[in-house]
Amino acid sequence: MSPELTPEERKKIYEEEKARMDAQEQIKREKQGDALGYIILLIPFVSAFLMYFWVGNMRLIQNPASTLHLLALGTILLTAILAAVEASQLGFGKGTKKESSPVAIFLGTLLLWIFIYPYYLYARSKKGMKNLIVGGIIVALIFAGVYGLLLNAINTQVNEIRDTLGISSPNRSTAVKYKDAMADLHSLCNALSAYIIDNSELPQYDTIDEFMNIDNFTSFYLTGPITKDPWGNRYKVKVYKSASGYHDGYLVGCAGKDGIFRGWDQKGTYPYGDLKKGEDVIFDLGAMVYGPDLSD
Repeated sequence: MSPELTPEERKKIYEEEKARMDAQEQIKREKQGDALGYIILLIPFVSAFLMYFWVGNMRLIQNPASTLHLLALGTILLTAILAAVEASQLGFGKGTKKESSPVAIFLGTLLLWIFIYPYYLYARSKKGMKNLIVGGIIVALIFAGVYGLLLNAINTQVNEIRDTLGISSPNRSTAVKYKDAMADLHSLCNALSAYIIDNSELPQYDTIDEFMNIDNFTSFYLTGPITKDPWGNRYKVKVYKSASGYHDGYLVGCAGKDGIFRGWDQKGTYPYGDLKKGEDVIFDLGAMVYGPDLSD
């Protein structure tokens, strides 16, 4: 019967076994090298290259936006998987409690790629691998930059085609919506002026809907009802008595981007850049008295 080991002997055996396992793990890492790390580093760069030279030369009919999104999502998913695989091979999560597990690295890279991707390329250096964070940051910025640049270019082309064809879209530029609103106001002015010619004066209505409800108004003076501006707000109308003594004067207006109408007393024009502030548009007897300068 073998004698029972003392605590000191057990501790010595444990330490020897741990050292042996650590040595085996180190040999495994040395054999593995940094190949997987460099693959993780290169994938987004290759993806950015494909985006720029392949997707960037696609025609809109080929749906480049979908291809761009698939490339981006595929890149994120693949780098997340490979990072988790390498993290598992390097023993992540087996050390201190603060150390991220392979699953946490996968989920983090998947959900917060722009931050966790370069961070992981640094964290792997704590396991004896090369610190690739500098390359990771550069590649991440290139990847995100190319993706954003191409997505913006594609959306701009789509919106230009929509504008040319007159197709309504929530992504149309603010300037185009203002031009559409001004076209509607011109049509309303023409209809009201024609009504005055036929009837001497206008009914003293306060809302655009009341005019649209006049018998045959939308079919005879317009090609259809015009009640809402491109932002979904109702056009404004005001009838006033002119010097002739008849109610044959009128103002029509649009509340602009923000939907807040600031009164009929506004006069002049404002720069194109102020369209983002939601300025109003007002016509008096068919002429614009307040609105944006879209001459450019």
